[in-house]
Amino acid sequence: MPTLFRFLVVLLALAAIGLAGMFYLANFIEPHVREMTVKVPAARLQPKDVAPPAAVAVEPAAAPAEALPAQPAPAEAPPAKPPKPLND
Repeated sequence: MPTLFRFLVVLLALAAIGLAGMFYLANFIEPHVREMTVKVPAARLQPKDVAPPAAVAVEPAAAPAEALPAQPAPAEAPPAKPPKPLND
């Protein structure tokens, strides 16, 4: 058990040092703000020819309910038999 406690204490100390460092950087260090420019080559600004997308089969829109042919009502199923008791 002492080895486990020693390991946990070392992990806790490392975590505390890491958190203290993050706190210090977040609260006491001011970043240097400056303007930045990036030169983009003209070749990258020219549009490239792209092949048109492949044709996709589109289903026709659904017809209104009045336009659909009348379908017969489904036949009613006979009532289900109750299961047999397990104690028979």
